[in-house]
Amino acid sequence: MKLGKLASDEFAASLKALMDLTNIPGKTAFAIRGVAKIIEVECTKCQELKMQYLKDAAEKNENGEMIHEGTRIKLVPSKLDELSKKMADLNDIEVVLPEIKYDDLSTASVGLTPKHLFNLEFIVE
Repeated sequence: MKLGKLASDEFAASLKALMDLTNIPGKTAFAIRGVAKIIEVECTKCQELKMQYLKDAAEKNENGEMIHEGTRIKLVPSKLDELSKKMADLNDIEVVLPEIKYDDLSTASVGLTPKHLFNLEFIVE
């Protein structure tokens, strides 16, 4: 699964719905938590790299601190193409996740919407 998809709000909402399911076998609950932990670690690394890329491309004041315009970071125009490529490359990284059997979820899957199942298709087999 692409790192950019893992870090999306839609996927996070679907994963939360999956983690909130009840009446599933302990083995499946354990597998879900394992997948969630891997995703947390990968997304944290992704966020750290994105912040480093932004720092590298940001305009800085005399103290070397990033300059902000409201809630946004002011970027050096000549560094935008490089920043864009780095962000795209990062989002395109493939992360291998263990799969969870749909059959193990079937008794509890009433809590998952079709949208959730679509977003989770990469981890639910």
